[in-house]
Amino acid sequence: MELIGLVYSFDWGKIGNESIVAQLAALNDPAFKVQENMHYAQLCIGSYPGEVAKYKESGEALTTELPFMLKVLSMNKAISLHVHPNKNKAEYLHLREPKFYRDP
Repeated sequence: MELIGLVYSFDWGKIGNESIVAQLAALNDPAFKVQENMHYAQLCIGSYPGEVAKYKESGEALTTELPFMLKVLSMNKAISLHVHPNKNKAEYLHLREPKFYRDP
């Protein structure tokens, strides 16, 4: 099963074909066209509430929840480090402070 991930643009991403995110997206998705003036920051493949990859063959949204979200980053400048808690800790933090911990 081949998947097409989601591509995100943030100002810290590399621009155009200099971005490994853009290069991988173009290799994986024939419909993806690299824009030379666009920042390409993240390629995400997996499951996340409200955001899922697509099946390459049919173009339909992924129907099976995967236990991971693979992220490829292409940075043009420094970004903050993000650390994700395990499932039990995430549920606890979400109940305690949902404003800051949106993922249950």
